Amino acid sequence: MINKEILIRVIREQHQWKIDQTIPRQINPQWMTCEEIIVISGVRRCGKSVLMHQIRARNKEQDYFITFEDERLIQFDVNDFQLLEECHCCPTKMWLYSWFETNFL
Repeated sequence: MINKEILIRVIREQHQWKIDQTIPRQINPQWMTCEEIIVISGVRRCGKSVLMHQIRARNKEQDYFITFEDERLIQFDVNDFQLLEECHCCPTKMWLYSWFETNFL
């Protein structure tokens, strides 16, 4: 089980990501209203996360994002999702999870 204070610190640090320091990508307007799941795939370090953050910035709904590539989350397991929800409990917001990119290559 992961330490709650560590989890909160990681979440806060990841939410300070600077979207204005990136190159704007072309975003298909249909992606913003699509009811289907959109998969963003590509080789390592090609801009998948930047594109996702730019889509999130344009989205009217508020959400949460966390990447599990942070080494402090190495002990995170399936039982810790409840703790993650407690750290950001809000029923009207949806969650976005980013898993290790290498799992999808």
